[in-house]
Amino acid sequence: MSDTDEGTTDETGTTEPDTDDWAALTEQLKTEGLEPGQVAERLKASRKWEQRAKENSKAADELDALKRSSMSDTEKAVEEAKVEARNEVRAETAARIAAADIKAALTGIVPDPDSIIEDLNLTRYVTDDGEVDAKAVKALAQKYAELAPAKGTADLKQGARGRTSDQTDNNQWLRDKVASRQ
Repeated sequence: MSDTDEGTTDETGTTEPDTDDWAALTEQLKTEGLEPGQVAERLKASRKWEQRAKENSKAADELDALKRSSMSDTEKAVEEAKVEARNEVRAETAARIAAADIKAALTGIVPDPDSIIEDLNLTRYVTDDGEVDAKAVKALAQKYAELAPAKGTADLKQGARGRTSDQTDNNQWLRDKVASRQ
């Protein structure tokens, strides 16, 4: 995460929202009818809980390290297998979700999105944390949209065409056949 995405970080390590975020927050507070003192209290409480969450996260990491150090080799192997299995299932699920997102993005752009999905390396469309990379899916859809022919320009050689001199009138031909039988 960069500072430009979330705002600016002050000397205490807390992130302050950008100007646009402040404008939206101010508008929301006006609609909720909060006073400036109430807003300050909420921000203070929010920062307090954020700090507690960081401390708890550190404590949880230390506890995990302590548990790992006291495990036998068999227990460590079992735990590693569990983590590996979880990651494998997460990757498979993310790939299926990515395929569904890609299919939805390509529907209407290409005739058969499933045939394209079969040829793709779906792991390219999944982030490291197991989420679908929306930017990559959008880029793929844009790529195929640029390659697709413009709608309404295809000539399928169907329907009525202008007559040329070597074509005969089918109705006249039929009338002539009926007249020749009489």
